[in-house]
Amino acid sequence: MSRRRNGYVVWLVVALLGLGGCAGRADLGERRVLAMVSALERAESRDAYGRASERSENLARGMSVVEAEATMGAFTAVETREGVDGKPLERRATVVEGKLCVRDISERRQRWLFGYDQDRVVFVGFAVEFERGDAGDDWELRRVDRQPDDFCESKG
Repeated sequence: MSRRRNGYVVWLVVALLGLGGCAGRADLGERRVLAMVSALERAESRDAYGRASERSENLARGMSVVEAEATMGAFTAVETREGVDGKPLERRATVVEGKLCVRDISERRQRWLFGYDQDRVVFVGFAVEFERGDAGDDWELRRVDRQPDDFCESKG
């Protein structure tokens, strides 16, 4: 084999090992925000819901929560402020655009409601339903409900 081909084979093996080690995990990426409250309000805007609605077309039955968050373009918002004692404080939150709330339907089922909360108008456009087995916390996407009749109790 030539040196070039050997280098390619080594690169391919390293790449495959790296992918295998990351299976089942997604790195959401971080975004620095000035104010967590503003970031969360923007995530509940009509424009954010529009992006979420488009992304929801790529959701598939059987996806894990992490896979669904990655598909929906979730990110970790990071706000850093100075604490009372002068030491930095850091707040983190996973932000999924358009996600208004999570409703626990039962011990093994929950629904994420997507829509927008803007100018005293609360609209729920679709829901993503997750289910888990008797043992563990391995939630799997069960279905996307395009005509939900639920609402977020803390909204509106």
